Amino acid sequence: MKPFADALNTLSGESRDRLKECNQPGFLQPMKAVLTHAPFDDADWLYERKFDGVRCLVHKQGNKVKLYSRNRKERQLTYPEITAAFSRLPGDFIVDCEIVAFANNVTDFSRLQRRMQVRKPGRDLVERVPVFAYVFDILAGRVGTGFSDAVLESMHQKLVRRRRKTCPFAGS
Repeated sequence: MKPFADALNTLSGESRDRLKECNQPGFLQPMKAVLTHAPFDDADWLYERKFDGVRCLVHKQGNKVKLYSRNRKERQLTYPEITAAFSRLPGDFIVDCEIVAFANNVTDFSRLQRRMQVRKPGRDLVERVPVFAYVFDILAGRVGTGFSDAVLESMHQKLVRRRRKTCPFAGS
């Protein structure tokens, strides 16, 4: 599976022209949720469903994969199955995702908590409380290709469509 290359290849010529080569950045502070007092709709905002999990930035460079919490704590040992899954993907990239656990096809934060503070979970815990990563932003890709807002929005829509096809619960 080549999700990032596939997404890049489906961009319009104009969007592809906006890509720029750059070195892969170090840690990127993820955007945080913004509290509002009333619902609103704004074309300048991209909206994401909250899956009731924990934020994770995945950095892949060569064969090396690092998972970071939003507070910059390394989490690759906490979620070895997520680390292994990303290590099998081609290319270098940084993605922003949410790690979740399920109970009856619904994300369940209390179930996820059984894994969150376990530095090296045993095989039994990994099997009892499997976790999944839902990617919602590609922050850098290939050899550190930076994404403009237009390219990000186009790729975001492609990720949402792909996630709707593969998400294990309805309405995602």
